[in-house]
Amino acid sequence: MLSVGTLTPAGRVQTAADIQDAGRRLFDGRPGYQVLRGPAASLFGSQTFSRMDAKVGAGYEGDAIAVRQGYWIEFKISADTPEQLEELYDTLNSLKFKP
Repeated sequence: MLSVGTLTPAGRVQTAADIQDAGRRLFDGRPGYQVLRGPAASLFGSQTFSRMDAKVGAGYEGDAIAVRQGYWIEFKISADTPEQLEELYDTLNSLKFKP
């Protein structure tokens, strides 16, 4: 799933990791949800993303967020196994961003 949105109003610095930290606080401790990794800086397609992985129920969920030109760009991926999750993250290396 791909999502895009604007950052908070001027004056508040918001990074991709800030966005994921807020999500982590929202879901942390809920039954069936366990953060396995992150937020941590990761490079996909020559662009720095913040990556966070979680076990959600019987599956796995990955979240990669980048901030560019006042917008956050989020790729949310779902997989049955951690190995599949890694394979899906690898597909993000095909991304090309214009300067």
